[in-house]
Amino acid sequence: MKKIVVIISVVLISLVIFFSILSSKRQNSILLAPTEANVGIKKPKANFGNNINAKNIYVKQPFPTDIPNEEQCKELNYKQYQLRDNNERDIELKASQAFKNGYTAKQVAEAIWFSSYWSVAKTWYDKAALAESVEKLFPILQSIPNSERLIAQYDYVNAPDLNITTVVDYTDLLDILWKNLPTDTIYKKVSSTNTSAVEIFNEIERTFSEIPYDVLNNNQLSPLNSILNLLLTKQQLQSAIMLLQQDQPFIAKIKSSPEFKHCKNKKVLQNSPLIKSQMTSVSKIINQAMADQSSSLEELDLENLDLPVLLPEAKSILAVIFARDYLQATSLNEQEIIARLSNVGLKPLSSHSELLGGLAGLKGLTLWLNSLNFEQLKDAQSLLNSFAAKGVFEPFAILNTRLGGVAYDNKNELDPLYFFIQNYSEFSIHSGDPMTYENKKNKAFIDFFTRNGAHIEPQHLRAAFALKIQSKKSYDSLITHFPELEVMSGDDYFSVNCR
Repeated sequence: MKKIVVIISVVLISLVIFFSILSSKRQNSILLAPTEANVGIKKPKANFGNNINAKNIYVKQPFPTDIPNEEQCKELNYKQYQLRDNNERDIELKASQAFKNGYTAKQVAEAIWFSSYWSVAKTWYDKAALAESVEKLFPILQSIPNSERLIAQYDYVNAPDLNITTVVDYTDLLDILWKNLPTDTIYKKVSSTNTSAVEIFNEIERTFSEIPYDVLNNNQLSPLNSILNLLLTKQQLQSAIMLLQQDQPFIAKIKSSPEFKHCKNKKVLQNSPLIKSQMTSVSKIINQAMADQSSSLEELDLENLDLPVLLPEAKSILAVIFARDYLQATSLNEQEIIARLSNVGLKPLSSHSELLGGLAGLKGLTLWLNSLNFEQLKDAQSLLNSFAAKGVFEPFAILNTRLGGVAYDNKNELDPLYFFIQNYSEFSIHSGDPMTYENKKNKAFIDFFTRNGAHIEPQHLRAAFALKIQSKKSYDSLITHFPELEVMSGDDYFSVNCR
């Protein structure tokens, strides 16, 4: 009976202490650790003697009557949520500002973790690291099909007059970017019990070979992340291990290829909108002058026109386009056309060969070939490749003969044969006025490559395999002339997109 009384006393004392604490919290209206005063416990006198059997004595307090009602509890909960939300918004704002000022996602996330919770830091890091990758690789991402919504969001976020206080989450837009990838075959092979790990891995390589290397190898952006999760979920562990172990050699193979080096060395056209604007402006001035003077292009004196100051790239393009127009609409000979355009500063530069390559089918470019000063071999190589891609042999022969035959390092460079294969068609046609457009001549190129001994390298076989996928008829026609380009398997195939 004594034990029961003691236990009941202890329970009562505990309840008294609990409700006393609750009462004191209500009175103070703040969440603080209880003190002696507000708990209502009388502190026992210090015992400096040797009476080790002395007991602490607690004075019983009355049961609290002033407790919060339901409405007050709701109000308190609301204030707690409000404080938490304000704190999270404050963290987000400061984190965003630090991120914009040059701190990395990792650095900012570590600071968040220090001042908050791991879950908050992890959530913020995931979206910031993704935004960091989008910013870094945006020029590549915008060249990928189905990227319109990602581009629109990026442009909106980076508008100069917009002050966004949070880091944008691109997760949903990334899902949209990859949703049209042809992964059905991969899913079928992974789900099948009769498909080997090697076959699954080869299918993954083929499916993702079109994705730019930098994107494929980025942990935040890579569509391979979902494939790896699929392999693990379906317990295709051997395929998953192969993907983890062999993807880097596969990517290294791509990086060392002539295709990748070609794309890496391509020049990015600067000021494209301004160039287009200047070309439009000059065309309007000339057309208006002819209308005002009731004169033809041949009769018009370009030197009397008030032409604007042009970028060198605009001059190169206009020189070719106007040369085409003079060939079509005037009786001037080539030297007269060159002189008339040169007198007003319209003359192409060989350093713009990549840009001029887009006009490779125009006779207006052929007209300038002998006046171009190729100070760097790569500029001549670029133009020859463009002629081969278009299948226009006459300007190709003019330039190649003038330079005494241009040599290529087939182990590291893409040559005219590669571009001829890549763009080969079984038909020899030209689109446009024969007065201004070069004729496409497949047979002339075939004879040239055969006569000079075509050196077939792996990149040529990859180009042939791509042609086989795109147009079986063109591929069959090609290998009748070059049997050594026949490709039976695509196991070693990949392609690199320069866009």
